[in-house]
Amino acid sequence: MNNTVLSLETNIKLVPFFNGEDSADIYPYLSACDFVMSNVDNNIKPVLLQAIRTKLSKKAFAITQHRDVDDWAGLTHLLESNFCAKRTPGYLQLELTSTRQSQGESVHDYSTKIENLLNELCNVSTKGKSTTDATVIRTYIKEITLTTYIEGLLPHLRTMIKSRNFETLEDAMKASLEEQKIYQSSKETQRILKGGNQGRNNNQKYCEICNRNNHFTNQCRYGNRGQDTGQQNFQSKKETLALCNEATESFSNECTFLCLKKKFYTSEICSLFKTTSKKVLNEFEFETNKLV
Repeated sequence: MNNTVLSLETNIKLVPFFNGEDSADIYPYLSACDFVMSNVDNNIKPVLLQAIRTKLSKKAFAITQHRDVDDWAGLTHLLESNFCAKRTPGYLQLELTSTRQSQGESVHDYSTKIENLLNELCNVSTKGKSTTDATVIRTYIKEITLTTYIEGLLPHLRTMIKSRNFETLEDAMKASLEEQKIYQSSKETQRILKGGNQGRNNNQKYCEICNRNNHFTNQCRYGNRGQDTGQQNFQSKKETLALCNEATESFSNECTFLCLKKKFYTSEICSLFKTTSKKVLNEFEFETNKLV
């Protein structure tokens, strides 16, 4: 007696829950129930049948709640008529072979879609078949599905997966997920690098001549005089004014020396500088300020 009770408890635990929301779940539910009903004593099958019905919920429970079901065969027929796919094997095979990965669709979503169609096609095609026949049919369908899956991948993935000649659908799906991660990682790296360069060149002002960020390189006032000269000249406006003031006080050869050393003026300007009046000097100082 105790062994029978333990056997009943064990079989009840093997029965999954089914709520009817996803019709694809009906097949594993029926398969588990078939197994437990065939591995229990006949005298306790009515009790097990009631236990199986307690595993139904939501839509599945609503359909079977007020139905008089005396045995497992009756419950199976009721569930199959309401939740098993009405589509024929031919229709499902056509849908499977025409399924393709959409642009922007992940490999995971595409693989799940293929797997659902595969399982539904296998369940419909093997219904009522012997175990041996069902195994042969399922193997054949999976071989067709492998080719369909690879051909349906996006071009950059299809080429890689096809060249590796996978023998099973599971291996092809796993490799496709890995290739997608590698592709996305490489694409993201390129985007970051490209975005960084564009950020500096297009969005942020930056001058490669004077290293300031308030104008672009082609707008730099020192661009026509060469990068080195521009960087030397960019010592600040104060330094230029200081040289002019120093030259103003002396009108000597020191002015020529300073001018040639700093490369602010030409020697001709220095000669003019020493021979002109203070008024002319002030005008020259004003023009010098505009160069800085």
